[in-house]
Amino acid sequence: MDAPSKRTIDRQVTQQKGSLGEPGGTNRTIAGVFNRILESADIILFVALLTLYVWVVLPVTAAKSPWKEVFILAALGVATASTWRSGATARECGIRLDNFPRSAALYGTSALAYSAVTLFWFRERLGRPVEPWWPSPRGVAWLLLWGLLQQYCLLSFLFRRLRKILRKDLLASLTAAGIFAFFHLPNPFLTLYTLGGGIIATLLFLRWPSLPAAGLAHMVSSLLAGGLLPGDVTGWMRVGPLYGWSP
Repeated sequence: MDAPSKRTIDRQVTQQKGSLGEPGGTNRTIAGVFNRILESADIILFVALLTLYVWVVLPVTAAKSPWKEVFILAALGVATASTWRSGATARECGIRLDNFPRSAALYGTSALAYSAVTLFWFRERLGRPVEPWWPSPRGVAWLLLWGLLQQYCLLSFLFRRLRKILRKDLLASLTAAGIFAFFHLPNPFLTLYTLGGGIIATLLFLRWPSLPAAGLAHMVSSLLAGGLLPGDVTGWMRVGPLYGWSP
């Protein structure tokens, strides 16, 4: 029998090294599994914090306690730490302005179209008196900031993490939007409204990652729904146990 060639021996040695921890070996597989577990733990902790915020902190403190800000900052901290640990750049997270004109047009048009379809669905309610909900200029600035923070958590954190964990863009989009909608239970209008809006936002983010555009679209869709539909349809834009309170 002929002796194996030097090239064959080198290839066998390389394969053996890989199985012992070189790139492509067992250690890489273990590291990948560990990273998925860590990323999943980030999502679970984030969901737990916001669920506690919606269902316990808001009703107990009547939304006026510093604990409200503590839980929001804690959830943002988890999202930011996870994003930083993943090595994502600001551009990958959508924190950029170079694509803002086109992104704003796309996100804005989508938000207007989605809101128009929603308003058309409830067209028989549009003639009813609506309690003044339109905010002051300062309130608009706050709504824009709040929209940016929510879209950061949805797109830059949840959606990006789920894409790595699930490895399927559509499944990640549906899951991220589902989690986003979950935070708006038991308000049926907001739950369905945010589910559809979340799917649209995540799919747009795949091609045009822009948090400023997403935050602006979030504000527009919130203003149109809350400002033109009566409270008995929108649930007065409340979530959790607050949804059952009298206006």
